[in-house]
Amino acid sequence: MSSTIPVAVPSLASATAPLAALSGAAEIEEPVRRRRRGAPSADTMQALAAEAAVDARLFREMVVEAETHVDLPKLRRSSRAGVPASTRAHVWPYLLGVWAPEKFNEVTARRGLQEEYSKVLGRSLDVVGANGSGIDSDVARRVRSELNRRASRDTTQVVRPERFWDVARVVAAQLWTADEEAADDEDTTSYEFSPGMVSLASQMVGVCLTEVEAYHCYASLMRRHQHLFTSSGLADATGRFLMLFRVLLPEVYDAFESEEVDARAWLPAWLQGLLARQLPLECSRRLWDTYLAGLDVEGEGLDLHPYVCLAILDCLQEQLQEVEAPEMLAVLAHLPELDIDQCITRACNYRDDVKGRGLL
Repeated sequence: MSSTIPVAVPSLASATAPLAALSGAAEIEEPVRRRRRGAPSADTMQALAAEAAVDARLFREMVVEAETHVDLPKLRRSSRAGVPASTRAHVWPYLLGVWAPEKFNEVTARRGLQEEYSKVLGRSLDVVGANGSGIDSDVARRVRSELNRRASRDTTQVVRPERFWDVARVVAAQLWTADEEAADDEDTTSYEFSPGMVSLASQMVGVCLTEVEAYHCYASLMRRHQHLFTSSGLADATGRFLMLFRVLLPEVYDAFESEEVDARAWLPAWLQGLLARQLPLECSRRLWDTYLAGLDVEGEGLDLHPYVCLAILDCLQEQLQEVEAPEMLAVLAHLPELDIDQCITRACNYRDDVKGRGLL
C-alpha cells in the first residue's frame, strides 16, 4: 500500500515574499568572473571578495531592486559571465521566462503560478486532499528511489535530503503535463521517466526559493530540452557528439576505444542531465548561468552543451589517457573542479571550428 506523504506546496504568502529580502550587505562569495588557481595571498583574497561584492550588488540592482522593469537583455549579457550565488535564485526565473520583465503585476503573476502548480499536482499525484496531504504517484516514488540511491553513493548532493519530495513532485507534475500535451497533439512526442530528469529538477529545487518556482523553471527548461529524453532525439544527439569527439579529439577518442569504454555508460547522463550531477555543485551552476543566459539563441544556450562536454574531455585528456576503463568511468561520473570560464571559451572555439568546417 502506498504511504501517505505531505504535499508541501508553498503557501501564497511564501510565494509572494518580497525579493528585497536579500540583505543589502555585500556578500563574501567567490567571484564569478575570474577564478584563480593556487593559494592566493591575503591581498588577493581581499580583492576577490571586493570583486564578488560588486558583482552581487550589480545583479541586485538589475533584478531585486528594480521597481517596475527588469532589463532582460542586459541581464542576459551579464549572466553569461556568471551569476553570484546570492542572486541566482532571483535571476534564473527571469532567464527562463517564468517571471515577466514587467513587475507591475508581480503579485498576481505569483498567485497564478501557485494555482497552476496546485492544479497540476492534484492531477499528477494519486490523491491530494484538502489538507494538503497526498499519496505519491509511481513517478514520484521512482524519483525518490533514485535520489536515495544517489545519496548513498555521492559525497556531494545537488539537493538536501529534506527536499527529496520537492524534486519528486516537480518531476511527476511536469511529466504528467508533458503526457497530456502529447495526448492532445499528435505531433508532440511523449517520453518516459529518466534519471536525467532528477538531475535537472534537483538543480532547480536547489537554487529556487520555492517549490512553485522550481517547478515552473524546470518545466521551462524541459520544453527546450525534452527531445533528449526521446529515444530518437537521444540517438541523434549521441551520434553527432561521437562524430565530433572522433574528429576533434582523436587521441582521447582512441583511448576510449582502446579501453572499450561504452558511450552508453556515460554519455546519455552527460547530455540529458547537463552535467548537473557530474560536476561539483558550484561548477555546474556557473555553467548553467551561461546556458540559461543564451536560451533560444542559435549556437548559444543549450546548443553549447555538447561543445562544453568536448572541452571538458579536452581538459581531462591526460588524466583519461593514463587510466583504464573503470577509472575512466569513475572520472566521467565525478568530474573534478574545473575552470568553467575556460571550458566555455574552449567550447565556443569548438563550435566555431565545427561551423567553419561544415561538420554539422
